[in-house]
Amino acid sequence: MCGRFTLKTPVAAIRRQLSLFSLTSSNPVLSRVRPRYNIAPNDKVLVIRCADTEAGARKDQAIPAVELVEMHWGTVVSSPSHNNKTIINTRIETLIENQQFRTTPFPRHCLIVADGYYEWKNTDGNKIPHYFYRTKGRLFLFAGMWECRGLAPQTLQDAVDSCTIITRPANKWTAQIHDRMPAILDMTTGFDWLVNSQALAEVQQSFKVPPADWLNMHTVHTRVNRVGFDHPSCVEPMDFHRQKSLF
Repeated sequence: MCGRFTLKTPVAAIRRQLSLFSLTSSNPVLSRVRPRYNIAPNDKVLVIRCADTEAGARKDQAIPAVELVEMHWGTVVSSPSHNNKTIINTRIETLIENQQFRTTPFPRHCLIVADGYYEWKNTDGNKIPHYFYRTKGRLFLFAGMWECRGLAPQTLQDAVDSCTIITRPANKWTAQIHDRMPAILDMTTGFDWLVNSQALAEVQQSFKVPPADWLNMHTVHTRVNRVGFDHPSCVEPMDFHRQKSLF
C-alpha cells in the first residue's frame, strides 16, 4: 500500500522532468507547490490528468492535452460495505474486476506526482518506517484514478476532485518491507495510462513491477508517523537502534 509520500523536488525540476507531457501553461498550480516531506491522506496532491475530462474517452484526439491540478488524496466510497469510507489506494486487481468504481459515473485515469514514499515494517512489535525513492532526484508517477466527489450532493459548490493511488503486488525486493507497492510508471507508460482511460486491457502492461535497482530505500525516524509533521528530517536516514535511545 502507500500511506504517505513526498514531493520535495524544486518546481523548476518538476517542470523539466514533466516536459514530455506538454502541459497546458494556463494553470498556475505549480506556483503554489512547496516542498512536502510527509503527504498524508486528505492532503492536496499534485495530479496530471487530461485537460478535457472527456478527451481520454475519445478517439478523435490523437494527443489529448493534459494539465496539472490539485486534488484531495482519498475518495469516499458510498456503499453499505464501505460505509462512506475514505479510500486512498485502489488495488489493481480490484480495478480490473471493476468493483470499487462500478457505481461511479465517470472514473478517470490520472498520475499522482511524487518523488518518494514511505512504508512500514513490523519488527519485534515495532513498526519501522522505510523511505523509498529514486536516484538523482527523479520523480515517481503513481498510476491513479480520480473522480469528482460531492461532500454534500445537494450543493455543487462542495464538489471536489479526489484521487486514489493504484497499488500492485510488491517486487521481490520491496516485499521484504510490505507485500504491496504503488503502481509506478515512467513518462511513456504514464502518458499511455492517461489517454487510454477507457481501455484498461490495453495498458495493463504499464503495471509491470519496476526492477529492484530502480528504487533506493533506507529507514527513517518514527516522527514521520505523525500526521502534520512535515520537515526535511522526515527523509533523513535513521537507524532504528538509534531511535529507540531517544525515547
